[in-house]
Amino acid sequence: AALALHAAAWRAGPVLAAVRVSTRPLVMAVRDWRLFGVDIPVLTEPAEAPTLLREAAARCLAVPEDALESITLVRRSLDARQQRTNGRRGKPTGKHEALWSHVIDVRISASAAKRIKVKPGRCVPVASERASEPRSLATPDSAADTMPAPDAPHVVVIGAGPCGLFAALELCRAGVRVTLCERGKPVEERGRSIGALVRRGMVDPESNFCYGEGGAGTWSDGKLTTRIGRNSVEVRQVLETLVNFGAPARILTDGAPHLGTDNLVRLLKNFRAELMHRGAR
Repeated sequence: AALALHAAAWRAGPVLAAVRVSTRPLVMAVRDWRLFGVDIPVLTEPAEAPTLLREAAARCLAVPEDALESITLVRRSLDARQQRTNGRRGKPTGKHEALWSHVIDVRISASAAKRIKVKPGRCVPVASERASEPRSLATPDSAADTMPAPDAPHVVVIGAGPCGLFAALELCRAGVRVTLCERGKPVEERGRSIGALVRRGMVDPESNFCYGEGGAGTWSDGKLTTRIGRNSVEVRQVLETLVNFGAPARILTDGAPHLGTDNLVRLLKNFRAELMHRGAR
């Protein structure tokens, strides 16, 4: 636009040529921010927690509480480390206090947004890929619309661990014919094999702690770890899918989430049923 005005001024002669045109881009104040390390005491009464979290978020942003239009919990973890004089970067004080440390998304008023500055690792604008809602798993009733055509490409997935199961699910969603191969037994039969191993020392080489539906983590409490960003939309999509299959909803916000072996058997049976409903073999 600035170049167009300069060109018009050149053509129009000295009258328009005297007009000063600003070439600075228009900057809009960011209203959605992600805050890290927003802490409240562990011993806080549950009814008081939302109020204390709101107060802590306002302090972090240095804005009045009424400037916070909404707060969304992204993740919560327990922090029992030694306190420091200047947040987590100062000198140790020798004191310990257990805290709930939160990652939250906040929306602030347009007037307050003009004063907010980026603090790397503490306060950053919410990136579009993080703010977007993760897709939810289709319900079984709508799965019929995604049944693969008879002439659709055919893919064989080897192994029914986490990677194999999610690969098969994504392929089914894409309308591909899928065959999922696993050397071990289905999860309910695998439980009996592991019981025989633990109680009677009888080893089934094809069905044990390592082999079988669900993979090696099924009987180790189903701990969930990632190195691609715990708060990324891709990770959220995986967690949402697990919740839809029966995982506890707290894994969406827990700092160190785990599924629990008692939940995994039901979850894996639901996962298998969904794949079969979508035409997988």
